Amino acid sequence: GDEGQSLVLSSSSTLPTSGGPLSISWDFADGSPLATTTSADGNFTMTHTWDDNASAPYEAYATITSSDGQTEAVRFDVTVFNVAPTATFVAPATANAGAAFTLSVSDPSDPSSADTQAGFLYQFDCGDGLGFGEPSPSASISCAGAVPGELYVHARISDKDGDGTIYEAVVTIVDAVCTAAEGLGVAPLEVALAWVRDRPGVVAPIVGARTAAQLRGALTVE
Repeated sequence: GDEGQSLVLSSSSTLPTSGGPLSISWDFADGSPLATTTSADGNFTMTHTWDDNASAPYEAYATITSSDGQTEAVRFDVTVFNVAPTATFVAPATANAGAAFTLSVSDPSDPSSADTQAGFLYQFDCGDGLGFGEPSPSASISCAGAVPGELYVHARISDKDGDGTIYEAVVTIVDAVCTAAEGLGVAPLEVALAWVRDRPGVVAPIVGARTAAQLRGALTVE
């Protein structure tokens, strides 16, 4: 079964029950306390959760004792598999061309408390063609600005065993000037000149028009 999952162990004993119920002591071989149950008919069942996977099966034992002192041991070889952690990938839907943007991972979760306590490693792919970076405990990264278009970005979270989950998102890189101009119903040149004109410390923007049409457009900006 998987780590963090409740597993059921069951068997039966040949010891006599005529003198009273059997006493069963359970050793789960994972460092957890022994558990004790009883059986009136020789059949017994126990549910246990192994918190962490192991390189070899856990050798769990049920030691059965009858009322007259006879004992019997039943061995259970329990294979526990690792489960990759999960998280929430946070990426902006849009980012301005040339401006840095942040990718991050939040709400990491793992069914194994041992994996959670050990901490997780994160990797990010900013969609720049370089692929994933080196694993790091940092759950965020700043990606360099890009040209307009779509970036397919990724994040990976992994546990101490190396198993991980990969997430993907699309960041649309937009030209902020063109987007503003479209929303205002004006030419991009007007937005750019108005932005420069209104910047603190700017006395007068210098217009570098190359054509008469560009000059006429610049002169329309109040």
